[in-house]
Amino acid sequence: MSFECSIRDEAWEFDHIPIAENEHIVSMLVGYDTDSGANVFVQAALTPYLDGEPEYSFWILRRDPYTGHEQHFLSGIDVSRFISKSDRERILTVVLAATKELLETKRPKRVYRCTNDVAPPERALEKHYAVSRVFRDAGYEVTQSDDWYGKRVWLSEFVQTAKHSKDAGR
Repeated sequence: MSFECSIRDEAWEFDHIPIAENEHIVSMLVGYDTDSGANVFVQAALTPYLDGEPEYSFWILRRDPYTGHEQHFLSGIDVSRFISKSDRERILTVVLAATKELLETKRPKRVYRCTNDVAPPERALEKHYAVSRVFRDAGYEVTQSDDWYGKRVWLSEFVQTAKHSKDAGR
């Protein structure tokens, strides 16, 4: 697969895909496979997890527009096999913006999150630390828990402040 990045500026528009009342995906086209014509998207989601509270996740989706076949890439190890380091850095900015969009749109009170990979190296955790900063900037208190079967786990809880109040500025 030969990836061509289509990220051009930061005036991005995200597609919102409501799956159910407590399940929502934010998606953006970030490129395509020049060999097959498949489209490549960043997706960030809130999906039901524990007692109806959501789990946050993000991934790269490769979708063939002719067959509808979809392939999800959840690990940076897999993504690095077909997307260059410079394009992955650009894609991370889209992941972070999609995360912000998702949190501002849905504003869940509590969100769980964990790494996909077991025992990820520090370099791989940098993207998760960046996601944690987005959560903090959106008004969440982020707590990292003990590892769960080698995966890193976070709990984010919304803390109502004047900055994050829906009535702020009125």
